[in-house]
Amino acid sequence: MPKNKHLTGKIFTQRIERNNLTLRTRIKRLGS
Repeated sequence: MPKNKHLTGKIFTQRIERNNLTLRTRIKRLGS
């Protein structure tokens, strides 16, 4: 069970990082 939780957490963090990256690029595009 702990392994599964760790895996989901990893995917969750990766998803958040990807969202942050897209948001940053979107803001940059709006700024420029």
